[in-house]
Amino acid sequence: MRTIAVGDIHGCYEELLQLLSKVEITEEDCLICLGDIVDRGVDSVKVYDFLGNRPNTVVLMGNHERKHLRQTLSYSQEIVKLQFGDRYDEFLDWISHLPYYYETDQAIFVHAAVEDGIPIEEQRQEVLCGCNAGEKHLEKKI
Repeated sequence: MRTIAVGDIHGCYEELLQLLSKVEITEEDCLICLGDIVDRGVDSVKVYDFLGNRPNTVVLMGNHERKHLRQTLSYSQEIVKLQFGDRYDEFLDWISHLPYYYETDQAIFVHAAVEDGIPIEEQRQEVLCGCNAGEKHLEKKI
């Protein structure tokens, strides 16, 4: 079994399938999606359905999922909301359970950043997922 990490899919379903084909992923392989599975691309619903139904798959919270949860919807989020239609509440419920990090014996996976010297379980969610508040926090530390 391999661990394959993919970030920032942004609703690009066909491109995701092409990428997974190139690495010859199997059902036994663990697929870790590093957040931002929706917005921008044309197939956010297909990406959501694929990842939600694939075995051995971990999806992390990214800043785009967090925007949907907090209803800070800009143009790309409004389009995705329309694309999901009556399934949007189902999507919101699903992303509300996404972790901000995933840890294996070899690595810690996050969408954006971690602060040095702070245990992973004590990290700020804003930093892990890369939202504006997290970026501002990190800038203040420099």
